[in-house]
Amino acid sequence: MDYFSTYIFVTLIASVDTMGIHIIGERPEDVPLPLGSESHHRVKRLVYTDPKYRWTKGIIPFTFDHSSLTNDDKATILQTMGIWEKYTCLRYVPYNSSTSSLYGIGHESHLHFFNDPQQICQSPIGRMKNKTRRVRCCALTTCLHELGHAAGLLHEQKSSERDDWVRINWENIKKELWYAFGKQPSDMTTSYGYDINSRMHYSSNAFTTEYGETITSLFDEVSIVAGDHYMFREASLGHNCQGKQT
Repeated sequence: MDYFSTYIFVTLIASVDTMGIHIIGERPEDVPLPLGSESHHRVKRLVYTDPKYRWTKGIIPFTFDHSSLTNDDKATILQTMGIWEKYTCLRYVPYNSSTSSLYGIGHESHLHFFNDPQQICQSPIGRMKNKTRRVRCCALTTCLHELGHAAGLLHEQKSSERDDWVRINWENIKKELWYAFGKQPSDMTTSYGYDINSRMHYSSNAFTTEYGETITSLFDEVSIVAGDHYMFREASLGHNCQGKQT
């Protein structure tokens, strides 16, 4: 069960398949930043308090970079969109100059899918008014994760409740990436419970120094394994688009 900011939901998670770091701003969401940088300090205070980050009516326009995407790439992205549409009230529609007026969404924001082998899998978090949000998906399981970020979801282990569920093994984390394991302040979020099995949760060996687990479950019977149920549920709840499918 993921949790949200007071005004716009944010799920705090990372995929078992993807070891990205997700940061506010126009910077790609899976690019680690150096310690001491402005964005390094800002990431620890990352809180969405503005509904502008929601996709209006749960409609997410998109375009393809046909020059970099193969037919297989496009098929994987469309397949992933189909999964999100099956289990949420979000809808993906091709973007063009008439999309805003056609669907009555009042903005020109859209996802732009591209492929660049020199870059990691990545997605900005949520919508930004009249901005193109560049997304690189990679494989299907990674694409599920990245579309979660595009829908507004962050990494689960940043929850202020995480210490009741997992232990962060700081000694096993690369020091330059410690900031990626910071928690969100509880007074800035509304909690709906902790989902240790979310696809948006860091894996047990994310950013390891190779000396062992970086995140350990506090319960022997509960392991950190990527799942999707609550991720989909909270995406719909966060957009308040149940029953408004177009």
